[in-house]
Amino acid sequence: MFIINNGKKKLENCVLCEEKKQIAKTLKICNECLKSQPEKTESFTLEAHKRARNKYSLPLAPPRSGIQTCNLCNHKCEIGDKERSFCGLRYNKEDKNINMSSSNVGVLDYYLDPLPCNCCAAWFCPAGTGAGYPEFATRKGREIGYHNLSIFFYGCSFNCLFCQNKNHKSVNIGSKVSISKLTDVYKNNNSISCVCFFGGSPEPQFPFALSLSKRILNIAKKEKRIARICWEWNGNGIQKFVKKAAELSLISGGNIKFDLKAWDSNIHKA
Repeated sequence: MFIINNGKKKLENCVLCEEKKQIAKTLKICNECLKSQPEKTESFTLEAHKRARNKYSLPLAPPRSGIQTCNLCNHKCEIGDKERSFCGLRYNKEDKNINMSSSNVGVLDYYLDPLPCNCCAAWFCPAGTGAGYPEFATRKGREIGYHNLSIFFYGCSFNCLFCQNKNHKSVNIGSKVSISKLTDVYKNNNSISCVCFFGGSPEPQFPFALSLSKRILNIAKKEKRIARICWEWNGNGIQKFVKKAAELSLISGGNIKFDLKAWDSNIHKA
């Protein structure tokens, strides 16, 4: 986030107050000015976001010219002719709305992550502690030898300038994976004891994630296996879907990790 010089954080002049401070190079504005002068900093932040979005042919703001409304996240995009949704997964071509993701197909990458993994909840989750054994954990201690089925979704309803997984914006390079494929991955591998949806963020692909979670939990119930359902998201989902996702985590012993980008609303927006 900061300009680095010989291992030290270099001080730069803020374009507004002109004082030398630690400044995010992309924004060119100091922390204090972002907090106290939103009316002056808005043009700088919008320009930074515009550069970040244009690289991936994504709109700067949720479209509002269409007739149909997407109800998967709180942006509620209204996609008009030749427009694309804010997440990039939905677009209009010749007055026809096209959805790259559905309840049966997701735009994603997936892999197995050895447990206990680098999850920020590892210090209290069943995979890292054995909490909830035997209902939610395979053993009383750390689940060494087991795996997390990590599902990385392309597309996000935020545009964080310093996103560590910015490749999610390249929605066209994401693999289209069927729900039956991932169901079989779980069914055929007894070392999988949890599933984590992240990205990007799961909200733009909630129908797929919820359907897959239910299928996996049904298999786990029949085969008397562990299948914790976990989420990492930005908190911008529609309430009814968020509630369904939370219920699946609750009954399976999973976790919900909610990214709070900044305490200050102006910095959050920037």
